[in-house]
Amino acid sequence: MSGMFVKFTICFVLLSQAAFAAEFSADLAFISKETREKGKIAVTDEKVMVKIGEIITIARIDKNVMWVVMPKGKTYIGMPLQLQNIFIGTENIPGELDRKAAGTEIVDGQNTNKYRITYQKDGLANTALLWMLPGVNIPVKKAAEDGSWVIKYTRILVGEQPDELFEVPAGYQKLDTNMRSLSGTGGIFGEKEQ
Repeated sequence: MSGMFVKFTICFVLLSQAAFAAEFSADLAFISKETREKGKIAVTDEKVMVKIGEIITIARIDKNVMWVVMPKGKTYIGMPLQLQNIFIGTENIPGELDRKAAGTEIVDGQNTNKYRITYQKDGLANTALLWMLPGVNIPVKKAAEDGSWVIKYTRILVGEQPDELFEVPAGYQKLDTNMRSLSGTGGIFGEKEQ
């Protein structure tokens, strides 16, 4: 498992959700200049699960923890969840400076409400676009305004999500490591594990 892939998976989850009005699951695609990834996402009020390839990342806002689960080796890593990194939900996000309605737009055949969001991260102002399904506040697409990345959700299924999607499976062994050594990020994700 490459450090770049682990870093991508973790950043993807942290860049995925805040609190949504509806529970849902969907297929997802993440496209940037460096990578193209496909996977699955499931969301509840305070829980997010993203599966990309063989890696499952679970963010538990209710427990302030994130787990990176590796089914192939029946292992997982835990770390504190850094809420300041969670990006673009339906409510104000940490660091959000401005949110403006940008009209409506059809995305993959679905009517959406479009928003332009300015937020601050690591001391820098950034701008992103967000397309939401009206009434249920579920994203269909997110994109950096400069086009550097796009996240798309397809085959969206609204409804209650099974609790087991948001738990480390029984019998999995916790690895005695941290994300600094695994991802090569030099401490972005903190020292402690959960």
